[in-house]
Amino acid sequence: MKIIYIANNWIEDGSSAVYATYNVWGMAAAGIETHLVVRNVSDGPTDKLLRSYFDLERPKHLHIHRIDKKLGKANLEFYWKAARLVNRLADEATAVISRTPKILPHLLWRKNRKYRIYYETHNFFQDLDRRDDLPRKNFSLRKTAMQERFAVGRLDGLICLTHTLEKLWREYVDVPIHVIYPGVRGPHADFPSSADHAISGETADSLFTGPAADKVNLAYTGTLNSVRGIRQMLEMAGCLPGNYKVYLFGGKKPSEMEHMRSDIREMGVEGRVEVTGWLPQSQLQERLGQMHAGLLPLKDNFFNRYLTAPSKFFDYLSNALPTIASSLPALDELVVENGVGISVNWNDPQQAAKKIAALIEDAGRYKQLRNNAFRFALEHTWKKRGQRIAAALFE
Repeated sequence: MKIIYIANNWIEDGSSAVYATYNVWGMAAAGIETHLVVRNVSDGPTDKLLRSYFDLERPKHLHIHRIDKKLGKANLEFYWKAARLVNRLADEATAVISRTPKILPHLLWRKNRKYRIYYETHNFFQDLDRRDDLPRKNFSLRKTAMQERFAVGRLDGLICLTHTLEKLWREYVDVPIHVIYPGVRGPHADFPSSADHAISGETADSLFTGPAADKVNLAYTGTLNSVRGIRQMLEMAGCLPGNYKVYLFGGKKPSEMEHMRSDIREMGVEGRVEVTGWLPQSQLQERLGQMHAGLLPLKDNFFNRYLTAPSKFFDYLSNALPTIASSLPALDELVVENGVGISVNWNDPQQAAKKIAALIEDAGRYKQLRNNAFRFALEHTWKKRGQRIAAALFE
């Protein structure tokens, strides 16, 4: 049993590299020979980067292949080299999984292919007319759509992150689809660490209490662009009680952070909102351990309705934080149906603030959501995701 996983740049700031790294780490931790194939955009030994950026030790079954850029057209060079590497590594007992549709034609065109190919889809280009979140359908985007349409019907299957995304794909293709939620690093801070730990009854009731009345910390992690509903979140912060503070753990560029700080000053929420910049996973998890709930404001568009499975949501789960999310199909499935948070209307900041404060002040309900988030984290670790992938693709 062997899995070759093809991602994009490693390492760069952003959720893509984080997801890909924890994903292959979980497969290898589950005992599967796992190969991560990535475009190299970092300096230093692989194991050192794993420790410093992700706080991970490399399992013996994990092999990371960093392909350097040498030619001008980096993308085409990477896909060509990655496909050749896959051909050398793969045998009849190999499943190749790609995050990107752009390499799929390169794999499918290989002669005497012995391995199976799966597309772990985090996006959807089959029908660009439905993509109201992509107003400019440029040549590059249409080329990606053509590559995806060519490849998907010829694959051995898709891996979808939610049932919401699965329903969308079933409108367009007739191939096996496996729904496997993203993973959680595992409960952090003072939570019981055993993956086999079960909580119920009095044990569950004693694990979590509400935040101290004098201070309530709310977290947002990730990109600070307008698609994320950041401005609505800032407006909501201004309506919260005075003992609440919102921490924005994000901002990749100095210009992005300065723009956000300018918005904070303009909206008069200095002291209520703090922006930290992008944090490595080790620092992020330490800061999330000091929070009481996670914020997930997303605007209503095609991507957020059907495609999203936000990394920030799983970061919140790793610290058993209740999530306050937009009410959209994909988020309703993850947050509300799993009983790990609530939905609010971010376009009504006063009402959103009231619902958040009401949740925090309702000790029984708050405790139940934290217990549910803790249980969910135990059942959806990256290692268990690796086991689910192996069961889906090899059994």
